[in-house]
Amino acid sequence: METPLVLVNARDDATHREWLKHVYAFYLHDLSPFAKDEYRLSAAGRWEPDHLPYWLSQPFCHPLVLVRRSVPIGFAFVGRRPFPFLSEDVEFRLSEFFVLRALRRSGLGREAANAVFAHFSGAFELTVLGDNAPALAFWRTVLPSAAASPVRESTARGLVRFTFATGPA
Repeated sequence: METPLVLVNARDDATHREWLKHVYAFYLHDLSPFAKDEYRLSAAGRWEPDHLPYWLSQPFCHPLVLVRRSVPIGFAFVGRRPFPFLSEDVEFRLSEFFVLRALRRSGLGREAANAVFAHFSGAFELTVLGDNAPALAFWRTVLPSAAASPVRESTARGLVRFTFATGPA
């Protein structure tokens, strides 16, 4: 039997927090082609904007490192009420989701998404940059089986928003 994927809160674990600090830049780099004006490399060679300190400091933020067989494979950042970047009609927002490029298209992303949604129960939202076709394809494939309710999709201001419930149907 395969070892289950584990979610580790990086705020509570120094080793995984350090890993996350190193890997977060890869995530911003991956987003940069889809939002050139928002994600950029600074003159000092750092990817911006760096929201990681906020995620690591707020009690309503869950900076989760996705771990398989003791090896980190990615991360998911979930905000819960009173997270200020949350729509009024939901309790949770999956704000960031990242799987190391070498492990993509292996089923680990689907497994990680399912583990994250199984960890929280309630009304969720997530948004995807409208030009990010790979992410849109991933979520359109994963969400119908991961959600405990029908998935609603809407588009506004260049973002595709998905809303759904997790937990018991």
